[in-house]
Amino acid sequence: MLENFRNLNELGCCGRKPSLISRLEQWDEPWVDKWDSSELERQKSVCPGGRKASAPE
Repeated sequence: MLENFRNLNELGCCGRKPSLISRLEQWDEPWVDKWDSSELERQKSVCPGGRKASAPE
């Protein structure tokens, strides 16, 4: 996303810089730092990729 913004900016296609881009440029973690481990575990439990597949018999 940051690279896309930079490319568009070089072409003169961008107006005001979104706050998300500013955060990415500063290497802030806009969402993850607000989650605790229990929240991450809840997300894994509802995401198909978060479950471990059982071994075939």
